[in-house]
Amino acid sequence: MSSLLACSPATRPILTLKRTVISTNVLEKYESLRFGELKGLNARKVLLIMGVMTLHSLAEGVGMGMRFVQTSPSSACARVC
Repeated sequence: MSSLLACSPATRPILTLKRTVISTNVLEKYESLRFGELKGLNARKVLLIMGVMTLHSLAEGVGMGMRFVQTSPSSACARVC
C-alpha cells in the first residue's frame, strides 16, 4: 500500500492543506487565464473545481475497479493485492 494511502487520520488534514497551497500557487501564476468566456479569478475557480472533480472521479474509479478485482479470486492481481 502506498504511503499516501496508509497515512494516519491525523496527517490527512496536513496533506489536504499542502495540496491546497500547491494548487493555489500554481493557479496564481496565470493571472490572465481565460476559460471560454470566463477570465481571471472565475476561470481559476472553474479549473480548480474541474481538477478536484477529475481527481475524485479517478480515485473513485480505482476504488470500484479494485472492488471488482477482489471479487474474482482467480485473478492474478487479486492474489498480489
